[in-house]
Amino acid sequence: MTGIGKSFGSLIDASLTYRSLYYDMKAGGILQKNMMHGPQTAVAFKF
Repeated sequence: MTGIGKSFGSLIDASLTYRSLYYDMKAGGILQKNMMHGPQTAVAFKF
């Protein structure tokens, strides 16, 4: 995961990240290799 974030005052935080996750499981299973990746945005409001 890599990304950038910014605080807007003391109440709001925002971030833009890119995530990548790769699974390589043992042979013989239903799901042997899988890769999930993509962008993510987040906004947090602090009370």
